[in-house]
Formats: sequence, C-alpha cells, structure tokens
Amino acid sequence: MLFSRDDVASFINSNFEPAWETVRPVPIVTIDFGGGAVMTRTLHGNIATYVCTPDANVIDILPGIYEPIAYLDRLTRLHSIAQRIAKLRESGGEQALAKYHRWWADALARLSDPTASPMRDISKADIEGFTKFAVLAQLRTESTVARTDATPRGTSSDLANWNLLKEDTRLNEVVRRRQIHSELASRPRVRPEAMVKWLYKEVMHLDLDDPYLGLSCTLFDGYPFDDERVQ
Repeated sequence: MLFSRDDVASFINSNFEPAWETVRPVPIVTIDFGGGAVMTRTLHGNIATYVCTPDANVIDILPGIYEPIAYLDRLTRLHSIAQRIAKLRESGGEQALAKYHRWWADALARLSDPTASPMRDISKADIEGFTKFAVLAQLRTESTVARTDATPRGTSSDLANWNLLKEDTRLNEVVRRRQIHSELASRPRVRPEAMVKWLYKEVMHLDLDDPYLGLSCTLFDGYPFDDERVQ
C-alpha cells in the first residue's frame, strides 16, 4: 500500500498536516464456492489526495493511486506551491492559483492533441511569478510519470500489477489531472467537500450516489432473480 511505505508516510508527516476521510464504505464482495472455500475482497475502491491551505481551501488534487516515486515527486511540487500560496495569501493568492491551474489545463490539453498549435511564449512575469512552479516543472508525456528505478522482480502477477500501477499513474497525470486543473481554474476557493462528488463521478468514474458504483449492469443484467437485489 502506498501510504504504508516509510518514505511516503515520513514525507507526508514532515511536510503536511495529514487527515483522512472515508467518503463512503468500500464495497466488500464475498463468494462462497462451497466446501469451505470462501473468497472475500474489496471492490472498486479509490482515493484522492487533496493538498489544502490552512483554512481548508483546495490547492490541488492528486487522483487515485500512483507509483511511489511519482507520488513523492508530485507531493514535493505541491508542497512548494502551498508555501508560495501562503506568502501570497493577502495579495493575489487566489488569482495566482487560478493562473497556475489554467496554465496546466492548457498545457495538458495541447499535450494530448498533436494537431494543436504551440503554446504561447511564457512571459518574464510568468516566470517570476507564481506560475514558475508550472513552467519550471519538466512537462512530459509518458515521462510525466517519474521514472522508477527498475521493474520489480517477482512473479508474472507482480509484473502485471506493476504495469497496471504505471498505467494508472500515467492516466492520473495526463487525463485526470487535466480535468482537475480545468475545474480548479474557475474555483480558486473551494473546499474538499464541495469537490468530492464531482471528482469521483466525472474524473474517477465512480458515482458516490450510485449504491452499486456503476456495476449494476455487470451484477444484474440477465440475472433472473431481480427481486433479490439489495435496495
């Protein structure tokens, strides 16, 4: 698990005031195969990391699970941004944060569209101002994900899980973060509770208001005993 790693836990505890909130119970599936063989596992859970100001307004969001090295890299950047926001709190912090999100939303949109025209030149004011944290961060496509030291050794299952994690990290940075930047560009003062349903439904495709979390078709299509459905 990402948060049980010593390096991740130590960085978070040293640089942030960590808090955890469960937005809904994680679904648990139990299958009884008979003869004492029972499998129980969680299903379709997900997380999001919010980096906030001391007064609980969202600075930025990391959606889902990341490779540990990539996750620490993003947290390091967001820690720097949070410090900058704190300095600008009384004079233009909201405008600077909106500008940061607009810059990244535009950059990622152009990155995903090879026919798009080149980005505008970055002005001296941009580089000297808050947006430097976006400008100076190396913008990459698949290497938007920080490189891991090596592919882990182990079973084919270990390798498959590592590849899935790598792909999920890439999607987080190239697709999901673009949506988040676009949304936050127009909402520079928003609390996590005002973002959570939108984030899970529109970005992570997990509707918190749906009791079956989008799995009703898989669970019930063609099932002849519809009256057994739990309401």
